[in-house]
Amino acid sequence: MPDLQKTGGLGEGQRIANLANLYYTPFAPHMVASFLGAMASAHVCASVPNFLILEWQSYFHTDPMFKDIIKYDGEWVKDSFITVSEKPGIGVEINEEGMKKYAIPGIPFFE
Repeated sequence: MPDLQKTGGLGEGQRIANLANLYYTPFAPHMVASFLGAMASAHVCASVPNFLILEWQSYFHTDPMFKDIIKYDGEWVKDSFITVSEKPGIGVEINEEGMKKYAIPGIPFFE
């Protein structure tokens, strides 16, 4: 259960999954990032033969912040599945206006 946001990148996560596959071990990554991280993880999962399941945070659906901080066309999850975007990149973009809305006062915002 590697945390793909902390393994050294998506390519490294893919290498971990492929190494696990050599030993017939399923790949079920840990995922506690935003929807941006979930989509990046979903792309890795779609690219390896031993994918089992991806952890999902239920608060993505109840906390409006998660919808405000990204731009994504389509449903996040449908029938318990994430649709991997066919757009360039991972299919999710950061919404800077939404990020500024939740920025902590007094802490510089990246620009």
